[in-house]
Amino acid sequence: MSVAIERPPSDLQPAGVRAGYAAAVRHLPSIAFALSSVYSLYMDWAAQQNVEVDCSRLDAMHNGITQFLDGKLTPAPLENPRRILELGAGSGAWAIQAAKQFPDAEVVASDFNPLPLRALPPNMRFERADVTQRMPFEPASFDVVHIRFVLCHIPDGHTLIPRIAELVAPGGWLLIDDCCMPISADGDCTNIRRCIEGYRAYMLANKQQPRLGDDLEGYLRALDGFQSLQVARTNFVLNSVSPDPVHQRLNEDLRESITRFFISPMSSAVHGFGVTPEAERGFVEELDTTDWKLSMSMVLSWARKLPAGTLD
Repeated sequence: MSVAIERPPSDLQPAGVRAGYAAAVRHLPSIAFALSSVYSLYMDWAAQQNVEVDCSRLDAMHNGITQFLDGKLTPAPLENPRRILELGAGSGAWAIQAAKQFPDAEVVASDFNPLPLRALPPNMRFERADVTQRMPFEPASFDVVHIRFVLCHIPDGHTLIPRIAELVAPGGWLLIDDCCMPISADGDCTNIRRCIEGYRAYMLANKQQPRLGDDLEGYLRALDGFQSLQVARTNFVLNSVSPDPVHQRLNEDLRESITRFFISPMSSAVHGFGVTPEAERGFVEELDTTDWKLSMSMVLSWARKLPAGTLD
């Protein structure tokens, strides 16, 4: 089932979970655009950043998302999972929250890069893994498998979904969050438009999927052995004013994150698509001096694996 939410109603029908969880994501697509934790261009960028500062930024963004989700990890009705895996864990914030919310569960945070040095809950550990390669996890060994804003940055990332789904135990949950990045920018914003369009062209040239969210439901429906599929898509316009102060705070966080992204060092490969240092500087200048808008969408999905012995 696919739902589109413009304002947060009291209930998300017929999923039986609060629409506030899904409606909360009206501003989240640009997190993928600005904060992707692994792979692609981000891998070049992250290596050059101040780890402590980046960790703080990612944590702040995670906290903002959590507020939108009413303190929940996901719209999925998680009960008492015993083993939880997050792929592309970034700063580890989501996994840390999972470990605190479910203190009796074993939580594994996995990423290509190590987690920042920080205190971890006693029931959480890090295991290095590259989702594009063979991973050190047994099939059907986790009650929850979560990946957020990663697949769109991997060449043909959708092809990894079946392998990720294999890690989910019978009766467990597969949680995939992704996005539809902006195609262009509206307004008198030459450099913002140049950077947005250039980065998108760079991704497409590398077989990445900046609009993976458009097709996420179809990819999930093609999986065997899953039920209760829910997909929540929320459209929004960045650089607009929200009457909701929580939305507005997150909007400001996203704006800051995008700014940091485009003032950080880019690889020469990206420069070849027009995202030059000059364009980056112009991007930052136009943020506060032009009336610009970015249209994008966020897609949250959750699907439950059929219990053992159940026929689809």
